[in-house]
Amino acid sequence: MKNVWKGLAVGAFVGAAVGMVQDGMARAGEKSAELGRSAIRSAEAAADRAKATAADAELGDKLRDVAAKAQDKLGDVAHELSEKASR
Repeated sequence: MKNVWKGLAVGAFVGAAVGMVQDGMARAGEKSAELGRSAIRSAEAAADRAKATAADAELGDKLRDVAAKAQDKLGDVAHELSEKASR
């Protein structure tokens, strides 16, 4: 019976150690899943900001084109008016 008690004690310590490792791995898995969800939310927010920036840039290009066309038209009108005024 002396050895049975030793086996029980060693088995209890080994079982407790294995249980602690399993609990730690489970917590690590939960934390990594939480971090993964957080990374997805951050990536979605960054994509939304990038879309908005791209839309603003496109709008800026369109505004520059409109301004250039308006400048050309106004230049033509000013030229015509100066010709008519000099007659």
